[in-house]
Amino acid sequence: MEKRRIPWPGLGTVYDEAEWNAVTAILRRCMDENEGIDVRYVGAEFERTFAVMTGANEAVAVNSCGTALDIATMILNPNPGDEFITTPLTFICTATTVIAQGATVRFADIDEKTWNIDPKSIEACVNGRTRAIYPVHYAGLACDMARILGIAERKGLAVVEDAAHALGTTHQGKPVGGLGDMTAFSFQSMKNMTTLGEGGLLTTNNAEYAKAAREIRSFGFDYSRGTSVRLGTNLRMTLPQAAVGLTQLDKVERLNRRRRELAGLMNEKLAEVDEIQLPLLPNDDQHPVHLYTIYLNERTAGMNRAEFRKLLNEECGVDTRANYNPVYDHEVLRQRGYDGSGTPVADRICRGLVNLPLHPSYTEADVNFIAAGVKQTLAGRFSGTH
Repeated sequence: MEKRRIPWPGLGTVYDEAEWNAVTAILRRCMDENEGIDVRYVGAEFERTFAVMTGANEAVAVNSCGTALDIATMILNPNPGDEFITTPLTFICTATTVIAQGATVRFADIDEKTWNIDPKSIEACVNGRTRAIYPVHYAGLACDMARILGIAERKGLAVVEDAAHALGTTHQGKPVGGLGDMTAFSFQSMKNMTTLGEGGLLTTNNAEYAKAAREIRSFGFDYSRGTSVRLGTNLRMTLPQAAVGLTQLDKVERLNRRRRELAGLMNEKLAEVDEIQLPLLPNDDQHPVHLYTIYLNERTAGMNRAEFRKLLNEECGVDTRANYNPVYDHEVLRQRGYDGSGTPVADRICRGLVNLPLHPSYTEADVNFIAAGVKQTLAGRFSGTH
């Protein structure tokens, strides 16, 4: 291999003069008006644009995706003993938002091929204490929402989608964001679009849920009545973040399309590598490919994930990540008795997932270099150049 390195991307999107101009315009407005900006304005145009893009009636901008999930759970107002079903293959906040509100997480298993939550396992988890399903669109691939929504309708359950990876994802021709009761999005720095490092948003078709979310994000305040009507705190998105969000929405479709092209090329280059399972890139559902993830079969590869990642980095110059270990591996969940006893597929798959670097600025040569590094690492042929 040629001697070079591909580090993990420091930003999931592309910033240019548009973002600079958006932020400086906000600063200019503050200077010209010589006064503060009404706190009720958190980017109404950004929210309206986002709602249209995701097919939702309402969009409520907040300071993170975790916050959006917190608000959604607060709106559902769980009682102690209520159970919320989700996947072990997720970031910790999908589970802890439920636990923090006094309810219990019930982990369903994942599908062998999609790595998303398995509707059959969801159905097996439902009991008289179940209140809601929290599906997670891992890496941007849509869950089987038709089946999940069908289960929810039959059982009288709420559906809150964790779409932290899934801006631009569609399911059966409909964009994620207007499918479940509520959907949480992330604009953290590594996501396909970002708002200055942090940011999130909650979409819904339920006007009462949207009203409650707006109150919770601003100290429970009902501005029409001039009083706080519920418990809340300051969870608002800033104006510069919303301005950057608007510029990002203008380019996210183009950047997602480039991600899909590069991921398709990577799949082609790695198609004959028997030691790994490649991500599904369906033709019928748009997939923004937030993460390009492979599954390493330790038995056939002759090495575990840590060894593979170390060799790929040190010998071939390709940096990787491992998102995620099973969420119940976190100490805070282990302390509460959570484990993988009911999710054998997730317990196995999660421990073999490797995220290869992918960014819309990459070239075909970059993809070729990464794929060659994977092949070389698995073959054990090293030249000593790294």
